[in-house]
Amino acid sequence: MQIQKYGFVLILTLTINLSAIAKTKSSNCNSLVTCLKKAATLVNQKYIYTSDFKSKGKVGFTQENFLNKGNANYFISVLLHQHDFARVMLNEKNSFRIIPARDIRYEAVPVKENITDIPKTYDFYSYSAQIEHITAEEVSRNFRPFMSRFGRIMEIKKSNMVIISDTGLNIHRLNELVKQIDKPLSKEVKKRIEEEDEQDFEIRKLKAKNCKSEID
Repeated sequence: MQIQKYGFVLILTLTINLSAIAKTKSSNCNSLVTCLKKAATLVNQKYIYTSDFKSKGKVGFTQENFLNKGNANYFISVLLHQHDFARVMLNEKNSFRIIPARDIRYEAVPVKENITDIPKTYDFYSYSAQIEHITAEEVSRNFRPFMSRFGRIMEIKKSNMVIISDTGLNIHRLNELVKQIDKPLSKEVKKRIEEEDEQDFEIRKLKAKNCKSEID
């Protein structure tokens, strides 16, 4: 009788443990695809992806039930970014296509004129920044080292503007850098630039004079 009792307890415990394991496996996402499916369900999104994407990457979280409705959209962008993928919005509402992030330059990403309209995620956007006190060429040249791996920046000289195509998070970072450097020049800096320009002019004039003398 006692043996049967212990046997029943053992079977019951084993059943409970197996049930818990099965529940944990079903609630956790352990691959890129399973995480995407769970997150998409939470925020009512639909995705199209290829077999190449389906075969990618293991995913792990430090705690169970990490994804929830409040953070799912952000963490979809994180997971895709970590595996060098990006999502492109389709015409149908809440529908996306997943592509290799290196191909994002061939896609039409959302264009935003107001920085506050750009979410701080790893999704790609385009943003135009008007430069007031320095040249757009300076910003474009000096900002290239700060671009993300697949980000781009170009200057529009005529309107003194730069167009940044990058992740939302990095666009916010670059915009803060623009604010730091796009300021009126101090009197001291203006004076130094004028002196340097004057010296350059004198050097060019002297070179032209020497060339003329050699020709004569």
